[in-house]
Amino acid sequence: MSKLSQELQVLYFLNERRKNNRYTKLSEILDYLDLDYNSSRHVRRYLYDLDLSGFYIETKRGSNGGYMLQDPLSEGLLLMPNISLAILLSMKRNQKIEESLKELPNYISSKYIEGDNDLSTKTLDNLCDIVNAIKHCFTVAFNYKDIVSKIIVEPYRIIYTNHSYYLYGINNKKMKVYDVSSMNNIEQQKKYKKDETMDEYLKNSLNDYGVKLTNNKATLKVRCKDKNTLNKFIKYFENKGKINGLEYEVSSNSENELFYPLFRISADDYAILNDEFKANYVAYLEKYLTVLKG
Repeated sequence: MSKLSQELQVLYFLNERRKNNRYTKLSEILDYLDLDYNSSRHVRRYLYDLDLSGFYIETKRGSNGGYMLQDPLSEGLLLMPNISLAILLSMKRNQKIEESLKELPNYISSKYIEGDNDLSTKTLDNLCDIVNAIKHCFTVAFNYKDIVSKIIVEPYRIIYTNHSYYLYGINNKKMKVYDVSSMNNIEQQKKYKKDETMDEYLKNSLNDYGVKLTNNKATLKVRCKDKNTLNKFIKYFENKGKINGLEYEVSSNSENELFYPLFRISADDYAILNDEFKANYVAYLEKYLTVLKG
């Protein structure tokens, strides 16, 4: 399991404990990660990295002490793709990770919980341009695949699904979908007025998947890309869920019981970040984020 994967698990665990206003002991974090006491130094490093990244963690000494996340996680952190994308965008823009995390839930959604986050420079550049256009309500013009003439679109939302990002936007008064990686020469053009009914339609159509909280009960619903992925969900959730084709749905009284298997699946089946990116991420932390405490 990668260092970043374990740091994210610690972050979620602290967030769950924070809801009950409880300090978390180092031994509890070790148990959660299924590590022995010899790994204490690594866990302390994870806590230090998270604190350095802007997820401020309070330390309290004594028998009732431990570690506590000062602020709850935003909704942008509820999905793995948004975490990594926020880090990538922050590196590109030289800005704090939290700024991107606050922005992403409004413009980018994940329909399925699966996939990796190895983005090409071109796709990342396109995402930056589109997010900015959605934020400020500008139309975008771009070349698409082999089409010679430029397409003009009113952008509404970016959807991440099955390893790819797709732009949902209005072209010729119809909602259409475009693969962000196949877009070229993006230009912002004129202002447009959003159709609020269309925005609401998109939000409602995306609410089927992910982790939802209702009446103190957490429910995870995913659509898997194939039978092998479905079997992995069945295995890690100990066959507690319901199956409908390639869809899997499982409920629990604790969000943590849903998030932890998700992390296990991600770490086991997908490369969240490659080694080159990890090195860039560490360099980014050292160069840009040391000022967060000041």
